[in-house]
Amino acid sequence: MNTKIAKIVVGTAVFAASAGLASSAQAQVPNPTENVEKPIRIKIGTLIPFDDLGENLFTVGASYDFGKSASATPTVYSAYLDAGFGGSDNRIIGLGGSFRYYFTPVLAVTRFYGGAGLGAYFTDLGGETDTRFGGKVFLGAEFNQGFFGEVDVTFPGLDKQTGLGLSAGYRF
Repeated sequence: MNTKIAKIVVGTAVFAASAGLASSAQAQVPNPTENVEKPIRIKIGTLIPFDDLGENLFTVGASYDFGKSASATPTVYSAYLDAGFGGSDNRIIGLGGSFRYYFTPVLAVTRFYGGAGLGAYFTDLGGETDTRFGGKVFLGAEFNQGFFGEVDVTFPGLDKQTGLGLSAGYRF
């Protein structure tokens, strides 16, 4: 009986040593996110409403990319602030988090991406002030890791104005 136990213990020790489990070094767990080069993005554009608001909104936005996945076509995680202004009574401000997935490799000159964001949207449309949970979906292209253009649809609450946004910006 002792011979069988000894064989099991020796066999287990050999297996553990071959798998690296018996060594004193600890396994390195890869970091799921990496730092982003040029993490600040600014943009200007317009929001063309889908409903009867009747006027386009001038838009500005800024975001900070705080991490990305470690792959050839990374997903970038960001915090954003978007604002749209039109006339004296129409304002939309969105503050939230988003992700952006690149369809083309990191080293490509022109990189295409798509993404979505969720956050708080503060609206003042036609004198009605409101705060809602909303979001946006977007497609874009980035040129030489600097200039970029985006097309987005913004949803500042399900029953509020949605529109098609067109914007251009720069990363630095």
